[in-house]
Amino acid sequence: MSSIHTNSGAMSALQTLRGNAKALARLQDEAATGLRVAEAAHNASYWSISVAMKSTMGANHAVMDSLGLTTALVDVTYAALTQVESNLSLIKDKLVLSEGDGADTSKIQNEIHELAQQILTAVDSAQFAGGNLLRTN
Repeated sequence: MSSIHTNSGAMSALQTLRGNAKALARLQDEAATGLRVAEAAHNASYWSISVAMKSTMGANHAVMDSLGLTTALVDVTYAALTQVESNLSLIKDKLVLSEGDGADTSKIQNEIHELAQQILTAVDSAQFAGGNLLRTN
């Protein structure tokens, strides 16, 4: 008959060592992923909240990207319309000038034609994502 001797101190130390190894593995996982709860088995309610928050953050990032594109679109349109408005104001000034006595109407007409060409250039340059924002069919 054989007898088995148990060393209770060694068993206790081994159990403590296993617990420390598990805690270390958990901490390393948290450090690697940046998450306290890496999977549903760790804590189902925290996992559910974490997944919902990730989804919300993804939606927020999509909205922010969309707002950035919209801002760029508005900036392009605003710049072109500002140029058009400025040139239209100059054309108006030229027309008022042409009504005066001794005005060189042919020279004024050439200047108005140049301003009109600049307006067309501003409209043509209002491009965004492959489409023109101001030119219509």
